[in-house]
Amino acid sequence: MASHEDNLGSVLSEHELAAGLVVASDGSTLAQVGDATAAGCEWLLSTLIGPYGDARNTFDSLDGQVLPRTWGQGDRFAVVDKPSPTLMVIVLGRGVSGLEQNRLAERVSATIRERWITSHCSGPGAQNGRSNS
Repeated sequence: MASHEDNLGSVLSEHELAAGLVVASDGSTLAQVGDATAAGCEWLLSTLIGPYGDARNTFDSLDGQVLPRTWGQGDRFAVVDKPSPTLMVIVLGRGVSGLEQNRLAERVSATIRERWITSHCSGPGAQNGRSNS
């Protein structure tokens, strides 16, 4: 079974994205891969998980929303999805804008859900390939 880091690395690699995080429902970061600063996306990360935003508020704001959600400006963006009720995945990238961001977000979401569902890596305690579920 794959770990959160393995799954996240696969998503980033497959879609040529710069960085990503796996966040638990309590707002704690379970895994982080890549470099948001190198991609010029540190402001997005700050807005979504802090210090200007709050990871738990972002997680809670996804309830009842059509997923995935995208945030961005110009060609820098974040795709946020929940592959399970207890996990949020945030991926960051650049070089895509407008309607293509939405298309990419749908493809990224499908990969996120596939990775976390097929690896049984679905809960906050699912580290090193183990899951609570």
